[in-house]
Amino acid sequence: MRCASAADCQFKPPFHFAGEIVQTSSTDLGYTLALAAQAAPTADNSQPLRFAWNGRTFVIAYHAAQGVKTLFGPSGHATLLAVGAALENVAATLEIWHLPYRIEAIDLEQGKPYFHIHVEASPSGHFQPNLSDFNQRHTNRFPYLQAPIPSEVVKEISGLREGSSRLLVLTEKPRRHALAKLFRQASEARFLTRELHEWLVSSLRFEDGNAQEGLDAATLHLPPGGRLFMRSIRDWRRMAFLNHFGAYKLMAMVDSRLCQGAPALVCILGSQGHLEIVEAGRLMERAWVALNAAGLAVHPYYSLNDQLNRLALGTVPKAMVAQVSRIGLELPTLLDLSEGEILHMMFRVGFPTRHCMRSRRLPLEQAYTASKETLW
Repeated sequence: MRCASAADCQFKPPFHFAGEIVQTSSTDLGYTLALAAQAAPTADNSQPLRFAWNGRTFVIAYHAAQGVKTLFGPSGHATLLAVGAALENVAATLEIWHLPYRIEAIDLEQGKPYFHIHVEASPSGHFQPNLSDFNQRHTNRFPYLQAPIPSEVVKEISGLREGSSRLLVLTEKPRRHALAKLFRQASEARFLTRELHEWLVSSLRFEDGNAQEGLDAATLHLPPGGRLFMRSIRDWRRMAFLNHFGAYKLMAMVDSRLCQGAPALVCILGSQGHLEIVEAGRLMERAWVALNAAGLAVHPYYSLNDQLNRLALGTVPKAMVAQVSRIGLELPTLLDLSEGEILHMMFRVGFPTRHCMRSRRLPLEQAYTASKETLW
């Protein structure tokens, strides 16, 4: 369904997804917390987290993604953002039920586990899932209307904080266009990187909305013939050959076009330690939930900060090192970064032009364990 105006697309929960939201009659708090944690976003829906509950303590741990090529590892930036998002959803659920809790960081290097969340009161009553707006959080990769973001929404999310992490909302055209240009340049480097190409093609699923993990092609805004093209470049040798003729520039242009025309770009900024990345993930999820609840669509973009991380690790393609280095020099001024601050994530935000499908999840039984034994 397409939307003709902002009013048409100001959805309030329950959101009308093409897919379905899992319902359950379980009254177990641990099961509900696991559903909340599993609803958090992960890189290309890779779902590298596992959860456990022993009646008083909920656990978030790392588990190598199944069916998707491993890229970030347990202490990778994208993984820790996902940990933060899952932690935010668990904390929000406990707060909805007015249950006091204590968060204990255990192992942010290997994730065995990352966190224990101790529930400090005996849970009672019926704990039903889908109690909060975070169950309606979703990615919309389709075009947005040009209508401006309401000033009250900008004011609300601009004030969100978590630890050292903060939000920057860009609505003025010159800064939006400047940031979109840097994103396009980073995207060019992305499409020249074999490791990222192989991650993408291992993530893609052509299952018409039925994929339980990975990046379902039904959620992508592809041009005519896009599916066929994406299938044809699965082999890196073919992509590398096409890159000799500028395919990476064309793909980056397509990738960044909607970013260029977005009514607003939202940046999650903060420090870069492991715990600080988790804090950024919490803030990312909180802002995403708030934006969706306000009827706005959100599309996350990761290439900018990923290429700068890769520059520090020495894994940017040699032909792109100078270009990515320039991005690193221009970004702090554009985003008013303080000493030690980095960009963690960028959102394209606007009123949607159409309903979208929400990415599905693996059966919870594959991600969650309930046991009275000591957990990790």
